[in-house]
Amino acid sequence: MRIAVMTGGRSLERDLSFCSGAEAERAIKELGHQCRSFDVGADFVNDLVAYKPDVAFCALLGAPGETGELQGVLELLRIAYTHSGTLATALAMDKDKSKAVLRQVGLPVPKGGLVHRADIEARHQMGTPYVVKPNNDGSSLGGLYLIDDLTAPPPIIEEQGRDIFMVEEYIPGRELTASVLGDRALAVSQFEIEGMNDYITKYHHAAENHTVPAQLPDKIEERLLELALAGHKALGCRGLTRTDFRWDESRGADGLYILELNSQPGFRRNSYSGLHAAHCGMGFPQLCEWMIQDASLDR
Repeated sequence: MRIAVMTGGRSLERDLSFCSGAEAERAIKELGHQCRSFDVGADFVNDLVAYKPDVAFCALLGAPGETGELQGVLELLRIAYTHSGTLATALAMDKDKSKAVLRQVGLPVPKGGLVHRADIEARHQMGTPYVVKPNNDGSSLGGLYLIDDLTAPPPIIEEQGRDIFMVEEYIPGRELTASVLGDRALAVSQFEIEGMNDYITKYHHAAENHTVPAQLPDKIEERLLELALAGHKALGCRGLTRTDFRWDESRGADGLYILELNSQPGFRRNSYSGLHAAHCGMGFPQLCEWMIQDASLDR
């Protein structure tokens, strides 16, 4: 088959997208397919149309791959693609809207909402501890603040170009993540960290702080996998997703909360989803092949 790997993009996660795209391209060529990468941060449409791909393999993090924009272009061009469709992709990227959907179907999410920068900096928005973070960026980029002292001044947000942020309660305990492939939840990882899983910890120290599978009681692991699959379905996702959780162990299963769902998780052999698939006996090239065969339009 002729595969177009869609990578790059224009978000803060552009470099990570190139890493995902390069690994996907190598694996796809290893499978025997023709393959070419396209930087979605550039003017790519004419070259993509000329290439006439059978499938567009989405390997982006952030805009425009996780905002639904790329999926909309591929729908207009009638090129089959991997991962979730236009609406589900855009919905998953918007933390406030996706949590509203998850909350409505009874899935556990932290309390919180959107607040203007001026209000965040003027006064504390809820009891401590609470978190301030971007509503529509991933990989803990774009500013992430943990506030745990109401006697200290409210945070001053360093990031420019954005006025609305997500403010939500901070859930103590373990940070966990689980992947879903199609209609199957794969595995759960745990992060061996204290506090928040920021960008540096997540991408530069993953090897020493990430365990697959997570060391959990059987009932907690089963519940996490159930929640990951339920969230995937509630948002209308397809293909591969990864859901991040916090678990307050003192409350048992009632202490599990969904933080966010990633419609296009980092895609490398040693990424969280790659390791989840490997734990279930699916090598990285086979994961790529599954996604190629699953690709379609009108997702």
